[in-house]
Amino acid sequence: MKGAPRWRQVAFVALMAPLLSPTADAMQCSAGTIKFQQDGGIQRCVIDAHHRLFTAKGQPIDCIAGHTVTLFANGKFESCRIRDTHVVLGMPCSGPARIELDEIGALRGYLSE
Repeated sequence: MKGAPRWRQVAFVALMAPLLSPTADAMQCSAGTIKFQQDGGIQRCVIDAHHRLFTAKGQPIDCIAGHTVTLFANGKFESCRIRDTHVVLGMPCSGPARIELDEIGALRGYLSE
C-alpha cells in the first residue's frame, strides 16, 4: 500500500479491517493517519467515526471519533479514547479517558481527561 493514493489506503482499511482484526468492524481511518504492522495488519490510525471494538476477552469498548486507535500485532485492541464510563474487568474507567489494555485484555491503565 506504500505509495498508493490516500483514497485507496482508506478503502483498503475499510474493506480489510474485519479480516485483519477480529476485534473490530471495518474501521474508518482518516487518510494519512494509518500505520501498518510489518506483516500488513493495522497498527494504529485516527478513526473518522465512533467504533465499537472488543477486547481480547470479548468485552465491547466504544471508541470515539477523531482519536487514535491502537492494535497489537495479533490484531487485538490495545488502546483508544472513550467518552463514557466503561467497566473493564470490574474496574470502572470514567470517561472521557484514554484506556490501554494488555494483550490478554486486562486493563493496563487509563488516563482520565
